[in-house]
Amino acid sequence: MSELLEKILSNSNLNEAYEKVRANKGTCGVDGIQRKLGLKVNMTKTHITRPAKLKKLKYLGFGFYKDRGANEWKCRPHGDSIARLKLKLKELTCRNMPGKVRDKFKRINQTTRGWINYFALSSMKTAMTEIDAHLRTRIRNQSCYLEAMEEAA
Repeated sequence: MSELLEKILSNSNLNEAYEKVRANKGTCGVDGIQRKLGLKVNMTKTHITRPAKLKKLKYLGFGFYKDRGANEWKCRPHGDSIARLKLKLKELTCRNMPGKVRDKFKRINQTTRGWINYFALSSMKTAMTEIDAHLRTRIRNQSCYLEAMEEAA
C-alpha cells in the first residue's frame, strides 16, 4: 500500500495530473493516471483537485496537507479516523465493559498498535498527542472509579 501511496503522492504524478486537467479545462483527466498506474477508477467518485482546496479529502483514512518548509504534500490521519479511534478507545475503557483490567489493557494495546502501524508513514505527532491525552484521561477516570469501588467494598 505504501508504494501505491508514494506513487500517487509523488510530485511528478500530481503535477502531471494537474496539468492534464488544466489543459482539458476540467474535463476528465484521469485517463493517463489509469494507464500509468494500472488502476481502475470509478468515474462517478473521482475528481482531481489539490488537497488543500478540498478540506474533507480522505483517501484510505489519510488526509493531506502542504508542508511549507519542505514544499511538498504530506499525509496525516484524517480527522474522521482520529475520531473513530477515540470512539473505539472509549468503548474499550468503558466502566461497564466486562473482564479483567489486564485484558482491557491488552485490547487497548492491540488497537493502538494496529492504528499506529497503519498510519506509520504519515505525520501524526499532533494526533498522537491528542489521542494520548484522551486515553490517559479515560484510564485515570477508570482507575479512580476502581479505587472507590474497592474502598466501598
